[in-house]
Amino acid sequence: MFKSSLLTVNNFYQIIIRFKRPLLLTLFLVMGSFLFSQPYYNSWINYSQQYYKFKIAQTGIYRIDSTVLANAGIPLSSINPKNFQLFARGVEIPVYIEGESDGSFDGTDFIEFYGQYNDGWLDDPLYGGAANHANPYYSLFNDTINYYLTWNNSTTNNRLIQETDTAFSSYTPINYFNKEEIQYYSTGYSAGGNYYYYDGETNSVGNTLFGFAPTEGWFDDDYTLGASKTKNIATKKAYMSGPDAVLSAVVLGESDYATLSAGDHHLRITVGPNVFDTIFEGYKKIDVQMNIPIANIGVNATSVISASINDLGSGADRQALAYIKMNYPHTLDLEGLSTFKNMFLDDHPTELKSYLNISNFNASGGVIFYELTTGRRIEVVASGSNYKCLVPNTGGTKECYLSSNSQVQMITSLTPVNGTGNFVDYATQPVDTAFIIITHSSLMTEANNYANYRLNPPVNGLNIAPQNAVVYNI
Repeated sequence: MFKSSLLTVNNFYQIIIRFKRPLLLTLFLVMGSFLFSQPYYNSWINYSQQYYKFKIAQTGIYRIDSTVLANAGIPLSSINPKNFQLFARGVEIPVYIEGESDGSFDGTDFIEFYGQYNDGWLDDPLYGGAANHANPYYSLFNDTINYYLTWNNSTTNNRLIQETDTAFSSYTPINYFNKEEIQYYSTGYSAGGNYYYYDGETNSVGNTLFGFAPTEGWFDDDYTLGASKTKNIATKKAYMSGPDAVLSAVVLGESDYATLSAGDHHLRITVGPNVFDTIFEGYKKIDVQMNIPIANIGVNATSVISASINDLGSGADRQALAYIKMNYPHTLDLEGLSTFKNMFLDDHPTELKSYLNISNFNASGGVIFYELTTGRRIEVVASGSNYKCLVPNTGGTKECYLSSNSQVQMITSLTPVNGTGNFVDYATQPVDTAFIIITHSSLMTEANNYANYRLNPPVNGLNIAPQNAVVYNI
């Protein structure tokens, strides 16, 4: 499958969306569609500023030091570090800049931020919205995304809020937070089994439908009529006096038994004595949610059994899992890890801040604590083998991320956009009438005929000006 780094949402990522099917696509039609949406997608670009890009393929905390900035040609001596901005996914990302308060980017200063790999966030429109997207944790095209560093004349750019309160004696330690453990199924093979690309529903002649159906994408190896699939999802260090866990999953019906119309799939999911049971028809995305009493959570892992029940008189059944997610109360024992993600913290019900007394965290070089929901960098204090911090209430649930200093990843190079650092504002450029045709080999003759037709339109034909075309066989 085609993979390409994301530049802006107007690049070829948007265009090659259906090349796996034997359809002839004209690039100018797709480009026209997305040019109209530029005010939404590219409104973050200031064409008078310079942008330097770099790639992110793994989620974590990153730093850019003065040497890398200077080597890229960024004039640090003339830039107040408060002027720096960082963009990804079309929005400005909050950053922490060491030493920015003095207005000078010195040799020991650095830019620090939380970077995310490219998941399926940009695929949602292909499915007609997030509700139809079965596997939002995996991009159909690329796990790598470009981040963009730039600078302006403002000193009020997006920064992480610094939380420095360490008055721990004023608060009571909390007993748990909520951990979100996710298994999603993508390309290839893993220890958990084979993963496949499913075309989803087909039409009367066996071709897949134009556009992405909810049952299309990368999912787990299927199970068939009367069979089941068992997945073990990690539930380490569960707080056994806490509230129910919540299991979420997406199961796809990947067959349609023609002689039944009222329902040809009987899906049953069991977690210990807890059961989710439904009957449905044909190709369909099933959203599963189950409350699981904490007593039914396993010590290290919890088994989730997804089964096709053979009691409908159907001659066939094919089902597949897209992902399983378990949200459960977790103690403050962080499992000996050196990074900890998918940590969710509710506002404290009676105190203004939540006091975390963290144990069993491999904090080589110290702990960096990010509260991601409202963009805060929380000061962490070592206390023997434990680590303490205070997280303010913010009016809801907060996602947090912890990293030991040794796990911070360094950005080693920056590349100026277009070689100059400047994006091209095509809205101010003359329209180029050239276009590209991307086609399957079975349609190559017709594609070339159409290209020749557009190059030399008939005198008495449509009112089409001669245009150059390039044909690509995929």
